[in-house]
Amino acid sequence: MNTYDVIIIGGGAAGCAAARRLIDDGRLSVVIIEEGRRDTNPFIHIPATFFKVLASRDAKIVKTDAEQQLGDRQYAIPQGRVLGGGSSVNAMNYIRGQPEDYDSWVADGADGWGYDDVLPIFKRQENNQRLAHSPFHGNAGPLTVSDPEKPHVLHEAFIDSAVEGGLPRNTDFNGASQLGVGFYQTTTRANRRASAAQAFVRPVLNNRNLAVITGHKVVRIICQNGVATGVLVQAPSGEKISISARHEVLVAAGALASPQILQTSGIGPRLVLEKAGVECLVESNGVGNNFQDHIAALYTVLIKEPLSLFNQDRGFSAVRNGINYLLFKQGVLASTVIESGGFLDTTHSGKRPDIQLNGQAIVAGPPGHPPIPDHGFGVGIQLNRPKSRGFIHIRTPDLSDPPIFFSKLLTDMADVEVIKRGLNIARDIFAEAPLRQLTKSVFYPPSGDMSAKSLETYIRTHGRTVYHPCGTCRMGQDDAAVVDPTLAVRGVRRLRVIDASVMPRITSGNTNAPSMMIGERGAEYSLQSL
Repeated sequence: MNTYDVIIIGGGAAGCAAARRLIDDGRLSVVIIEEGRRDTNPFIHIPATFFKVLASRDAKIVKTDAEQQLGDRQYAIPQGRVLGGGSSVNAMNYIRGQPEDYDSWVADGADGWGYDDVLPIFKRQENNQRLAHSPFHGNAGPLTVSDPEKPHVLHEAFIDSAVEGGLPRNTDFNGASQLGVGFYQTTTRANRRASAAQAFVRPVLNNRNLAVITGHKVVRIICQNGVATGVLVQAPSGEKISISARHEVLVAAGALASPQILQTSGIGPRLVLEKAGVECLVESNGVGNNFQDHIAALYTVLIKEPLSLFNQDRGFSAVRNGINYLLFKQGVLASTVIESGGFLDTTHSGKRPDIQLNGQAIVAGPPGHPPIPDHGFGVGIQLNRPKSRGFIHIRTPDLSDPPIFFSKLLTDMADVEVIKRGLNIARDIFAEAPLRQLTKSVFYPPSGDMSAKSLETYIRTHGRTVYHPCGTCRMGQDDAAVVDPTLAVRGVRRLRVIDASVMPRITSGNTNAPSMMIGERGAEYSLQSL
């Protein structure tokens, strides 16, 4: 069957949420087209093994061109290449961001996207295991959100140290205030990953209105007389197949792939398309611009006792942990690894938190390298709202070819200064008794050098992605906006972009929850156009 009412390009977090909304409505036939395979890899569903998934065929690495401000290195961003997308390979933390994030979108021209507009969608999607009766949470949605069952001792020491250092405990980062430290709630159910594929799509896989096509890559969107009528896909055999859409095409391939798909389809900056050898059908200068990501630098110590996750995946420990998880769904493998964290204002002026802290009971290697074989504990100092903006443009009409990609991260010196302040606060947290008593030596920053110049060099050479690309198909009402506030592509009818690429500004925290919300709202706008 090569004709459906709605085609969804991309089976990631947004695409799965959109598909479920459409199927629940019941009026339209829907096909999800996913480049990767079904989420059959067992490591996807075990929380602690997401690092193994990132090194498998179910993820791919997208690299920038070498960037001088990042130490002349290529900034690498892992992306899910599997049903569920990023929600099948991430660390599962459920963070929506700050109310001001969404209100700022409205100020940028995205009418109808304020916090009061999006909160009902978050609540409708959610089945919160602890906060079900909170005015900020839901208890009847398909997406299970739960607490860690048995937190790791090092994460408890981190939280205790941060509290002794003056930060408040926070038991709900999606509640009245984001400020403080605590344990993250995660998209897990009974100590198994609750990805968007499992939460939204799996319950309706047998619905006659839904088809899921994996292993097929979208080559371009087919547009006729300014109307999106379908897509051209490439099968694993190399055969090109046309699939038609009676109602709409919804692009949910993510902030790195969605703008490239638009560009290969003739929608984008004219000069970029002409240089790549693509006929410009709709000149849209914003396509591929406004790239944003959360970049982080680590503060990490080596510890005196063998308390971390080092060696837990080897030898007898691996066998013991595997048996414990298989039989009881407990133990190390039930951990999401990044169990604790928090949000803080580095200016100490009572403003919105500008840094997110992410604890991890490992010693991470330099960006792109495996963990260091030693026991330790680290905290990622994540910049919440970067000012720097980059771009991603196709180099050729073949989406298999690497794009022209410059993140431009840390080109605005203000971003560096925020992370520097965050590292100094992390040093103070680690100096409090619970962590100080465990610490043997500082590993990051190297040699514990906290001078301003050394910190800047460290941030630029060791700053790493937190896997949150967004912004490259920005919504708004100005000439540079790619989509309007209903997520419809400006200049093309029956075509919407419904993923994190539409964010005018990145949200303050993990982007999985906002992506699912955007996907569902995109589906609602599509239904409203019937």
